Amino acid sequence: MPRFTPQTTESIYAQMLARMVVMGGLTDVTDSSVINHLLLAIARALDEGYYQAAQIPAGFSIDTCSGADLRARAKDIQPGLLQPISEQSATVSLVFTREVVAGDVIVPLGTQVLTASGQVFETTEQGIIYAAGQPTLDTSTVGQDSTLVPAIAQQPGTAGNVASNTLVRFRQTIEGVDAVTNPGPAARGIDAETDDSFRARLKGYVSTLAKSTVSALEACVLSATDPVTGDRILYSSLLEDPLNPGKVTLYVDDGTGQSGVSADVADEVVTYGLSGPPVNTAVGGETSLPLQNGAIDLRSPYTVTSSTRGNLKAGTDYTLVPGQGRLYFATALAQGEQITASYTYYTGVVGLAQKIVDGDPNDRLNFPGYRAAGISVEVLPPQVIVPPVSATITVGKGYDVASVYATVGDAILTAINSLPISGDVLLADLYNAVTNIDGVANVIFTQPTQDVAILDSQIARTTTDNIVVS
Repeated sequence: MPRFTPQTTESIYAQMLARMVVMGGLTDVTDSSVINHLLLAIARALDEGYYQAAQIPAGFSIDTCSGADLRARAKDIQPGLLQPISEQSATVSLVFTREVVAGDVIVPLGTQVLTASGQVFETTEQGIIYAAGQPTLDTSTVGQDSTLVPAIAQQPGTAGNVASNTLVRFRQTIEGVDAVTNPGPAARGIDAETDDSFRARLKGYVSTLAKSTVSALEACVLSATDPVTGDRILYSSLLEDPLNPGKVTLYVDDGTGQSGVSADVADEVVTYGLSGPPVNTAVGGETSLPLQNGAIDLRSPYTVTSSTRGNLKAGTDYTLVPGQGRLYFATALAQGEQITASYTYYTGVVGLAQKIVDGDPNDRLNFPGYRAAGISVEVLPPQVIVPPVSATITVGKGYDVASVYATVGDAILTAINSLPISGDVLLADLYNAVTNIDGVANVIFTQPTQDVAILDSQIARTTTDNIVVS
């Protein structure tokens, strides 16, 4: 079978020159010859064409393509489902303060504040300091500060995940406002996914399609974005129950350690829509009924009540499958029996992940489901472990001690808050994060004194309040 063989400028030129000499009677082949220069120009153009043609196969292989070509191959392999994780700006809550209370003060939408290093955040809502407003900060009195005002980083990426109390400068002063701060750290800043990371995720996802394996269930939810909050699933970890085959728990997080957002439902009529009689009660013989929501939080109180039998006992009178949000009754319902339920269910990225895994019967195009028959998958937020950190720093000569301390605190915060689910807090990583900072001559960690093991159901996160640098 013929094989494409690229040619160089030299070989193309030599072939054309030989043909012109033999067949065209060309005699002037000196370097100054016009024909000679023309042939060289043509040879270079053809060489470029050969080069571009040689790159075509690389653009169709996920092992060698990059950028737009890699995204195009992802669409070919799994249309509409897998795309690189795009960069995302960090968000934070600000508090504006004043020394003298004198009427209400408006903090305009779009007000810009900065860190000492110049990281800019812009408010996304109007803020107000009410003359009779209750203080938000412990250091304020009535009428001295605003409520929490949301702001977003103007520079996307993890650089915007600044520490608490670092947004303290104004881009432009506001009349009646003396200071600003961020009581909590900025979060949700994400760097754009690299080609290597996306390539590995694409391969891992495709290799497990239709298998409902651990890797498949972990991969199918990654990078999914909650359409309501804009939060994105960055980490997932699956655990199988060794005592209950077929039952697995999938832990997901958006990187903040605060993915366990939930909503309460009170007295939902589970038999709603059944014809009874009377309407909205059991026809009789029902052994299974769905709740209106899945991703039920079994850690919160929940009740199931029968109009004829009173409060039903979980595990005896019924079984609740939390992921699917479905009730299975030990005794079939009687005609006219009404079932009500009060419960808490997960929203946000946990609820989204549950929907992706189980599928949506009303929207199979976008949510076909990945769970195999006979498998029960419960999606949960990971338990947050907050390891206290104490570091004693030796600052080099000529460096500002306070500035170095602040940079060290930020580095420790970033190192811990960048860990995935089940990512251990390793002393070696903390040492590397700190010793690479200009001005740090030495560091001794008095807490922790050894690596902190994080279970598969946990995630390590911390705040500036839990980091002591001295």
